[in-house]
Amino acid sequence: MPALFWFPFVLSFPLITMRIYSEEYRMALRDAHQAPVKDWQVVLSKFAGVLIFYCILWTPTLCSFAVFQYITGKTAGECRRRLFGTYCCSFSWAASNISIGCLASALTKDQINAATISFTTITLLLFLVFYPTL
Repeated sequence: MPALFWFPFVLSFPLITMRIYSEEYRMALRDAHQAPVKDWQVVLSKFAGVLIFYCILWTPTLCSFAVFQYITGKTAGECRRRLFGTYCCSFSWAASNISIGCLASALTKDQINAATISFTTITLLLFLVFYPTL
């Protein structure tokens, strides 16, 4: 049952971030930028855009609590701190995985290579969490 959560969770980050920089390098759009913005502003805005998009993907889960309450007449979460903590942990894990995906996209010119690098790195980091200590 946990695989129903972890596989889409890990797979979504490479799919979202694989085009963020590699497409610019492939099409040589990096030199065409004449806007008066600094590099860190471009990097931060792309990271924030992907993170906001990922948060939008989580909004149906918030709506499911209201649907559950409407159907059953009971509140879905008695302890709202637990739900808030779960969403905060998912958000922080997502931010770190998005940064890995952005790095992989910046390192390569090909989207598939960027997705493969980020998927492999995120999967290895996930397995390291579950690796027993010696």
